[in-house]
Amino acid sequence: MSNVYVTQEGKHNYTPALKFGSIEFITHRDFNTLNVTSPSNQEVIERLEGIVDKFNPKKDYILFSGDPVVIAIVFLKIISKHGTINALKYDREQRAYIPFSLDYRAITSSKKYKEFNNEY
Repeated sequence: MSNVYVTQEGKHNYTPALKFGSIEFITHRDFNTLNVTSPSNQEVIERLEGIVDKFNPKKDYILFSGDPVVIAIVFLKIISKHGTINALKYDREQRAYIPFSLDYRAITSSKKYKEFNNEY
């Protein structure tokens, strides 16, 4: 069975995502950017490491929700380990989650990406 890992539990109705798999929340907390080594942050990172290890890029999804810092960390950890990520994006008109995939190699091989990196 597939899993849908929600980056941060919020006040949204996530039930439409159940058609893609069972829902598991990574965290309900914000990431403390004022004290990145806080026990709360360490708990979030440890939980995330467990999710990254069991994430199957062939069948699992990430549903980005909540704190942008948590979203960025989840994205970075999963794409770094697996090279690809399946995600769900909510479409307000259809009132449904739409799946999409991101491939690190495809993103970084584009001409615009290379031009951007050469500038910095």
